[in-house]
Amino acid sequence: MQTLIVLFITAVFTMFTSFSKSNKTTKYVAIFGLLLGLLINVFGLNFNILQFANFYEMQKTSLLMSNVSIIITILIFLNSQSFDKNYAWNEFYALALFSLCGAHILFGFTHLLTMFLGVEILSIPLYVLAASNKENKFSLEAGLKYFILGSFSSAIMLFALALIYGAIGSLSVYDIVQNQLMFQTQTQPFFLIGVTLIVIAVLFKFAVVPFHFWTPDVYTGSPTIVTSFMATVVKIAIANVLIFLFIGYFAIQNALWIKLFTVAIILSLVISNVIALYQKNIKRLMAYSSISHSAFLLMALIVSYYAQNQLVVLYYLVSYVLVSVLIFMIISQFSADTNKSSLVIFDGMYKKSPFFAISLTILVLSLAGIPFTAGFMAKFQVLYGIYSINKLLFVLGLLASAISIVYYLKIINRIYFYQPSNIEFTNNWILKIVTFLVILYTFILAVFPTESILWLENYIQVIKLSQNA
Repeated sequence: MQTLIVLFITAVFTMFTSFSKSNKTTKYVAIFGLLLGLLINVFGLNFNILQFANFYEMQKTSLLMSNVSIIITILIFLNSQSFDKNYAWNEFYALALFSLCGAHILFGFTHLLTMFLGVEILSIPLYVLAASNKENKFSLEAGLKYFILGSFSSAIMLFALALIYGAIGSLSVYDIVQNQLMFQTQTQPFFLIGVTLIVIAVLFKFAVVPFHFWTPDVYTGSPTIVTSFMATVVKIAIANVLIFLFIGYFAIQNALWIKLFTVAIILSLVISNVIALYQKNIKRLMAYSSISHSAFLLMALIVSYYAQNQLVVLYYLVSYVLVSVLIFMIISQFSADTNKSSLVIFDGMYKKSPFFAISLTILVLSLAGIPFTAGFMAKFQVLYGIYSINKLLFVLGLLASAISIVYYLKIINRIYFYQPSNIEFTNNWILKIVTFLVILYTFILAVFPTESILWLENYIQVIKLSQNA
């Protein structure tokens, strides 16, 4: 709870310092607040406030999500201002911090209204950030699309909460679980419809087929720094919602949500990977790649449900978001034209900057799931676990991974075998240090998976409300 309070106060201070002429003042205030929040987590200074116990309570899993999201936000902030001096950086820091507050609400909700509040606080600043590049018409389009379609998702979620409240008379997750235990054989139709609509609303935010339509346009039109935040921090927050709801609070309704997840996984693996083969814009390619990885995360969630722990989904999530944020940070260094996101930007990159070329190669290979990378170990655990649960998903997962190698190799081919383009690339020394550390950590995840899993076990707290209610 203390971390959330510190982040909110930091966001407010950042908002007021944004009126200063110096962008660096706002940046350092924001990073200081993030570091303070991280230290509170590391030294175990968080404690739950009794008055809010029915609405918000930090779990062990919440602590991991909080640490990773704060670290990623710090990395994004450190990399800012290096490629576009005219961008409204002060406003970016404040809005990103408020969005991070929404994510932290989702890390510990124990009431469905708290969840709805967290989703809205997470999303509303992002609607503004998506349209924050006023000189780019595609950014304005991205903000409008994100706002309109995000509003539909919020409306669906609110209607779902109304149905659940009408069926049970409470939105407290403890009351919901107790009611499910008492009336397992007589579950009210309104309640099942409400659960179905919550699945749809959450999958919309998670960007899986058939709720993915906003993702390519919003990823492409938004400033790259904003896209990096969407693809990582937002993904972590919604993944935590999925874990809490479907491994925990709605676990008794597993027959319903697993069927819905299975349909979404099949559609996502097929459609996203096929369309990605024809993309010539790196941000659209990464958008479809994100949809494919979201499908793998849903598979990991199903595996974690049957295994009754969250190791598989947490390992995949940590591996994916660290690699993704670094790829977007490297893409953002093409400063000659911030609107340029064609694959042409990678032409001859090895001759311009061998360090970043090799680093990007490793990161892309990790997304593809090539051996000796964190991505390989993550996909291996998911496919190994799903094999005994659903053979169709196992086969499609293998085929999707094979297809993805083709479009990831297009990037590597341009890096090494094309003549250098005339697009300027900024060699940022801070990014070099960050890149080295993150790649080193992903190798540790890959080479020492057992030790990494033991580390993740410190954050495992299966929400067994069905036994404690």
